[in-house]
Amino acid sequence: MSELRDRVVVLTGAAGNVGTSAAKAFDAAGARVVLVDHSAEHVKKRLGELATRHRIEEVDLGDETGVRDRFAAVRADLGRIDALVTSVGGYVGGNPVANTA
Repeated sequence: MSELRDRVVVLTGAAGNVGTSAAKAFDAAGARVVLVDHSAEHVKKRLGELATRHRIEEVDLGDETGVRDRFAAVRADLGRIDALVTSVGGYVGGNPVANTA
């Protein structure tokens, strides 16, 4: 994944299970990761040292104006956004797909 070196990757849900795994992979690939979550403290707890190497944006993704403002600030400060990974949300098990109509 060396093609990600110095690319700006915005990752929502950064403190979740998928988000933390993705953050580690992007960090290892040399990307500049913007860790987006509703709680900066939660991101720091989950990602530890890795979180200190990247930008954290605390925002409620249900707040359209807040999201627009935070993403505009990222673009203004970093010059661009090369990729957006949306891993925010939860998962609740249910019926297997094969059992749905």
